[in-house]
Amino acid sequence: MTIQNPLALAAATVLIAQSCLHGANVLEDVRTVAIRGAAAPSRGTDAYVFSSYLSLPVINNAGQVAFSGDLYRIDSLTGTRRAVLTEGGGDGLRLAALAKEQAPGDAAGVAFSTFYETSLSDAGQTTFTGLLRNFESFEGFGVGIWTEQQGELRPVVRTGDVLPSIERRFESEDVSISGSFGPQVNGLGQVAVKSTLASGGTVILSEAGGNGLSAVVRDGDPAPGTKEEARFFRVGGAYSNDGASLVVEAQLDETASFDQGIWSDTGGGMRLVARQGDQPPQTEPGESYRRLMGATINNRGQTAFLAWVTKVDAEPYIDYAIFRELEPGDLHLLARSGSAALPLDADVNFGELEQPLLNDRGQAVFKGALVGTGVDETNGSGIWRDSVEDGLSLVVRTGDQAPDLDEGVAFHLLADPLLNERGHIAFVASLRGPNIDHTNDYAIFAEDPIGDLRLVAREGDVIDVSSDPHTPDIRTLRTLGRAGGREGELTNDIVGTLGAFNDLGQLAFLTTFTDGAPGIFVSNRVAVPEPATLVLLASCLAPVAYCVRLARTATL
Repeated sequence: MTIQNPLALAAATVLIAQSCLHGANVLEDVRTVAIRGAAAPSRGTDAYVFSSYLSLPVINNAGQVAFSGDLYRIDSLTGTRRAVLTEGGGDGLRLAALAKEQAPGDAAGVAFSTFYETSLSDAGQTTFTGLLRNFESFEGFGVGIWTEQQGELRPVVRTGDVLPSIERRFESEDVSISGSFGPQVNGLGQVAVKSTLASGGTVILSEAGGNGLSAVVRDGDPAPGTKEEARFFRVGGAYSNDGASLVVEAQLDETASFDQGIWSDTGGGMRLVARQGDQPPQTEPGESYRRLMGATINNRGQTAFLAWVTKVDAEPYIDYAIFRELEPGDLHLLARSGSAALPLDADVNFGELEQPLLNDRGQAVFKGALVGTGVDETNGSGIWRDSVEDGLSLVVRTGDQAPDLDEGVAFHLLADPLLNERGHIAFVASLRGPNIDHTNDYAIFAEDPIGDLRLVAREGDVIDVSSDPHTPDIRTLRTLGRAGGREGELTNDIVGTLGAFNDLGQLAFLTTFTDGAPGIFVSNRVAVPEPATLVLLASCLAPVAYCVRLARTATL
């Protein structure tokens, strides 16, 4: 926050001081990206302001943000229009796409209706899913994936497209695209997406081969590694950031129970990683995979996933377990229900586990529940990090003192973590303790450059959202995430987009203020040193605090 006008500075100081007396924190080193009522990027002569809807943002390693939101045209009473907005490319915030505008590559009159699944590459390329509609006939025209860079918008795949790489398996089969979702873009600007076919079935498509959008794996293809030459029945996949590595979760058509498996492709063809019914590594004879889920892959071709493991003559019948590859093909058990939750006491074990995240350094993080001696509802879950060099370590546990808050304020609930390439995590947590209520019990925490947990933002915090240094606009955070949202509104790291937490330690988040206005911000709290303006602010707050102490003394 920078304030040049002395009167404005004094007014802001008093407002912030009053908030601090009620336990509020002044948000440090935060950049405003968008807020309801503020000017939005224009389109030609049309001037827009942000309206009441903003999506959860994503941020790339250049500190640029992308999101979707509703815009209101200043000189019109025709309502709001959904838009995709991006800072990709470094020229400030701009419109990548706007509802009711002609969709590039489609028939005249076919326009965008709404948008979702926005992602942003390090090169500033913004990719999104859009719904289409003819606003003259009001007929729907399907869904598609578009990508934009430096103002150039191109379609990737749309409803009705027929791709040469998808061959008919029988004469009447309709292999046109019926729908697409989950777009991911790599550093080369190549997009990968999951699509459904008009005749039924699913296909993973990618531009990573350099020959345009092509089928990588499709329902009905032979499933490698299966002795009985089973075929894929229902495929789903995720790409690594470089677009060359793919992990596929699929069901097979050979049994009525839809046998599951996980396959990986790092450029040398598909290989089987794990399959339902097989014995997992480091388990007892007779134990087997019951269910496989949450598979992820990094740029080194390493995979990690969550599984249910069926036990032999034991209760409970199924354990949760996390597996990871130290190298492609070298699968190891990382954690399992009932095993020691290191580095805690030997009689404290893992309970239910959540799906892992994996970065290119081979570090994995996951959230898990605890069972055992001394474990209760106040301290029964945590977040762990694992690396080849340091092994398994506990990052945070419910019941721990929350950093940068009053003594006795502890973590109550933990959301799934985000992970960056430095191995640092960020997460949303609920709080309990002295002076904690519904107005200040949710917060965002992240590790700083030396690995210490710090408070990033908290409900009840105050921030100056004004773009005019002479006229402060002090607001109070009511909720983090979507309006009315609670735990876990920070999305997990999305392969290919970096999610909300980048490698610099910058964190993009959505908040709603006490006046109902939503806003999107970027925090540098754990990315850069505190700016000099905060030192100035602290010097201004000091005399206010002194006066408050004098006033309190006078009333005793």
